[in-house]
Amino acid sequence: MALPPPLNTARETTKIKAKAKSVQTQAPLLPSVVSSTVVSLSPLSDMNGTSHVSATLGTRLFGGLSYALLSLTGVTLNLLLCMVLIKGRAVLKTNAFYTITWQMVVCDLLTHGMEFIVPIPITIAGSDMYGKTMFLYIPAFVDTIAYTGTLYFSFLMTLNRFTVFVFPQVNQFLFQKPRLFITIGVVWVYIIVFVGAMNALSCYKSFDSFGFFYYHKCPDWNNISVPGQVIKSVSVRLHYKMFKT
Repeated sequence: MALPPPLNTARETTKIKAKAKSVQTQAPLLPSVVSSTVVSLSPLSDMNGTSHVSATLGTRLFGGLSYALLSLTGVTLNLLLCMVLIKGRAVLKTNAFYTITWQMVVCDLLTHGMEFIVPIPITIAGSDMYGKTMFLYIPAFVDTIAYTGTLYFSFLMTLNRFTVFVFPQVNQFLFQKPRLFITIGVVWVYIIVFVGAMNALSCYKSFDSFGFFYYHKCPDWNNISVPGQVIKSVSVRLHYKMFKT
């Protein structure tokens, strides 16, 4: 007949059994605890859904101040150019490039101005501080118009200088006043219609708070806005009429 275990051994056995039961009771809770911990530590995602850890304060300050310094430099240089254009207006106003230069100055100042509203604050904050609101979309819309205007008026300036020497008749037709104002007006209308059509298609311009850059994010062709659906319908009908067999 087996003897009962000593008192100390019995107590230790009881403690071990109690601990084992406690572990079994708490074990089902572990996955939920781990899961909640993982979720809380998950990094944020950028425009493509890629996970990133937010930039450090030093990096954000450096980026924001760099943008600010470059924009201030651009504003200063454009204001100096404005002073030159105003002072030399009597001599320069007869030339087409004088009027075209003013368009480029306006576009540049708009671009630099929008930097202080969207990229610089968001870069320093390191987060999408405006959200998906008009506080973001309107300045971004203006920035797109200004940026596109800089490109097209630079091309127009090049075309003006090129045709002076190579195609004088074309130069007179496009850049002789008052037709010069018609040419410039057509460029402005095209830019506004082009950028407006992109927004009608729900291709809104936004700013990435992780990579610190502008980008356009467009929805699927079947999920565009109502104005976009109209544009889509018209374009499909025109395409069908032009290319039907």
